[in-house]
Amino acid sequence: MDPHAKYLRSSASICGSIPLSLTLIVITQECGESQEAKNQMSHPEQFLNHNLQIPDLRAEVITLLHQIPAGSISTYGSLARALGDIKAAKWIGTLLKHDPDRDQWPWHRIVMQNLQLPLTSGVASSSQQELLRAEGVTIQSCRIDPTTPIFDEFRSDRPLHKLQLDQRDVSERILLTSEFKPPKSVAGIDIAYPKPGMARAAYVEWNLANHCVEYELAIEKPIHFPYITGYLTYRELPAYLVLLKAVLAERNLAEILLVDGSGILHPRKCGIACHLGVLLNRPTIGVSKKILTGKVDLTNQESSEIPILDNQNESAGVAMRKTLENKFVYASPGHRVGLQEIPDLLKLCWFNHRLPEPIYLADKLSKQS
Repeated sequence: MDPHAKYLRSSASICGSIPLSLTLIVITQECGESQEAKNQMSHPEQFLNHNLQIPDLRAEVITLLHQIPAGSISTYGSLARALGDIKAAKWIGTLLKHDPDRDQWPWHRIVMQNLQLPLTSGVASSSQQELLRAEGVTIQSCRIDPTTPIFDEFRSDRPLHKLQLDQRDVSERILLTSEFKPPKSVAGIDIAYPKPGMARAAYVEWNLANHCVEYELAIEKPIHFPYITGYLTYRELPAYLVLLKAVLAERNLAEILLVDGSGILHPRKCGIACHLGVLLNRPTIGVSKKILTGKVDLTNQESSEIPILDNQNESAGVAMRKTLENKFVYASPGHRVGLQEIPDLLKLCWFNHRLPEPIYLADKLSKQS
C-alpha cells in the first residue's frame, strides 16, 4: 500500500450499519502473468495485475512534431492519422494549445486542414505567425500560403491502430449469454477526475435483497492516457484494476459489475465494460448517459425501453429510463450477460434516479471531495 494513502469517511449508511471508512489509495499498476480462463471467475485477483500495453501518446506526438522540417507545415489530421486514428485530432489540438512544455516543440508548424491558423487573434496566434515567418513561411490574413510545403510522411508505428487490433481481439472473446443465477449483489463502478492527471475510481456494491449499500470503496490513481473517443479503456481500465484489487483485498467482488461506459455499443464492439469483463471473465454491463454508436429512435414518448441497433441493424443495446419523466440511459452487454437480460437486471436496482442505484452512487462517490 502506498505510504501516502488518503482516508475518507463516508456519510452513507451501509445496510443500516455505521458508516464505512473509504480508503483512497494511490497505487501503481503491477505486472502479472495470465492464467487459464476457467480460473478467472474463482480467482479474479490473479488478473487484476494484468499489464496493459498503453502507449505514451504525448511522447509520440512530440516525436512526430520534430519530424516536420523547418519551413514546412502539417495538420492536426495528419498527426492524428500518424497516430492511427483521425479521432485523435481534437485531443492533439488541446495538447498543442495548453501543454505547458509546448514551447520546447515545433508546435507552430501545425495548422488546420484549410491552411488557416487555429487561432486568428491573441498572443498564441502572434507567436505562431512569428515562428512560422522566421522559418520562411508566408502568411496572409492568418492563412498559410498554399505553396508552402506540406509534410505528411510521418514515421510512426501508429499506436492507436494497435489498440484497435487489441480491441478487436478482445471482442472475439466476448460471451453474450450468461450462466449465473439471479444475483444477490450488483456493483457500480465509475471514475471522476478531481484534478488533471488524477483519476478517482469508485466501487459501490448494492444488496439486492435489502435494497441498500453493502460496501463502497474509492481509490485515486494517476492517469496519463488522454480521452479520445473509442479508447476509454486505455484511460480508465488501469484505475479500475487498482480499485478492484483493493476491493478483493477485503471481500469478494459483486456478482455483476455495472460499468460507466460502453459494452458492445462501441465502434469495434469492445467498450470498457467488455474489456474488463473479458479480463476477469465476469458478468459486466455497460451503462452510460451518452450513446457512443448505434441507432435508436427516441421519438416514442410512451416507451421506457427502446432497442438500439448496430450498423447491421441488429440489436446491440437498449435505451432505458426509470420513468417517462427521466432521460434515457444506454445499456449494452459487456461480457457473460445476454442483451435480453439487461432490462430485468437493471430494474432490480433502479429507484429514484436517472441511473441505476449502484452506478448512481458510484458516480456520486467518485466526485466526493
